[in-house]
Amino acid sequence: MQHAHKIVYHFWFLYLGLLLMSLGILAILFSSVSSRIQIAYFGLFLILVGLIEGAHVIKMPSISFLILHLFMSILYIAAGILITIDPLGDEAIVTLLHALFFIACGVVRIIFSLEKQTPHRLWLFLNGALTLLIGFLVGFEWPESSLWVIGTLVGIDALMTGWTWIMLSLSKPLRNII
Repeated sequence: MQHAHKIVYHFWFLYLGLLLMSLGILAILFSSVSSRIQIAYFGLFLILVGLIEGAHVIKMPSISFLILHLFMSILYIAAGILITIDPLGDEAIVTLLHALFFIACGVVRIIFSLEKQTPHRLWLFLNGALTLLIGFLVGFEWPESSLWVIGTLVGIDALMTGWTWIMLSLSKPLRNII
């Protein structure tokens, strides 16, 4: 039974890797459209966070906490609505946020690859290095490339992450990282 469980994990990593690579290729091919979709998703995500923050208000023990969480709820919802209403106008801001996100993810992946004894850690290191490079490139070219850069870079990141997961699925000591 234990052996079958490990095989399921290997296939799960393989299928997720193939799915991520496919989505990455689509995001690259249709970078302008995928950029707008990601901006709209980000706006909807902020609205959802604001609603959750607002629901949390009823549990606050004091008026100062209630005011803080109510203000945060309103701020999240307002930012989400503004982004959702005018996604093209917010692409430059979100592009800059993506640059910072890619830099942070690249650093974390590089550190993880150096600290943990995972199979195919070179792929994880390369994934982190590429993600870090992407972050710096976006930061240097900002804001001129805001119309297409988000979809392209997220596509490249998904492509590399999918490839890393496929490599992990093909390794025998996968149980050490699960």
